[in-house]
Amino acid sequence: MQTAVSPPSLCINNLNRGPVVFSSPASQDNRNKMDQQIVNLYLPIAVLLGIGVFFALLLPVLSLILGPARNTDPLSRQLSPYESGMVAIGPAQRRMPVKFYRIAVLFILFDVDIILLIPWAITFRQMGYYGLWVMGIFMFIFILGDLWVWKKGVLEWE
Repeated sequence: MQTAVSPPSLCINNLNRGPVVFSSPASQDNRNKMDQQIVNLYLPIAVLLGIGVFFALLLPVLSLILGPARNTDPLSRQLSPYESGMVAIGPAQRRMPVKFYRIAVLFILFDVDIILLIPWAITFRQMGYYGLWVMGIFMFIFILGDLWVWKKGVLEWE
């Protein structure tokens, strides 16, 4: 004998699990609770993304509205260079020697080395010999690069 089911609701998640199953109101409540948990998990990420987009759009607009008006007169005193009441001598922007850029790149490389060494030192015991070998290879390559830089004379300051 067949029984009639009053307004059935189709459960879409069961498509790969066999025949079509009609969900009861209790299983619908469980699904609503799971949906609510997922929303609660991703809500902080959405809020942070919204705040980031808000400030990314707000700050340039406020800068245009509240910032000083640009004077387009080329003979204006505002556009002339001024340095401690003295007339500027020479061009305002000079070419920098390449050695400054080399030192800056080396500084960044040393910073990256330290940034990678600190977490390694903290988790050294958990990583065991594998972590020791990986960091040994990294330091070997890094020291070879340092020796090459020293040999080339990049660290010499004239």
